[in-house]
Amino acid sequence: LTPDGRLPDADKGTSKETAAHLREIFGRMGFDDRELVALAGAHALGRCHKEASGYVGPWSPTPTTFNNAYFTLLLNLEWTGTDAKGKFQYKDPSDKLMMLPSDIALIEDPKLK
Repeated sequence: LTPDGRLPDADKGTSKETAAHLREIFGRMGFDDRELVALAGAHALGRCHKEASGYVGPWSPTPTTFNNAYFTLLLNLEWTGTDAKGKFQYKDPSDKLMMLPSDIALIEDPKLK
């Protein structure tokens, strides 16, 4: 959570609580569920850095290209929870990619999926 509280915490303990938190934060900015999910697609770019957030790794194998890989991987790979690299996050079978608990909440909440 940023010091000014504008960005969401990536993990509120359960997918249900995390999804509710995402709705609360982005709802204050006027985003509905569909827009929240579209905004999450920005995770196609970049990666997490342990020293900045406590999370480690890229969301996709093409972190410098804006494409649909984030959503394709989120929906089609098996994600396993782990805290081996720092904060609790999810890893793909190759252990090269990661998803935040807030990413997994998008596919576990029926209204967001």
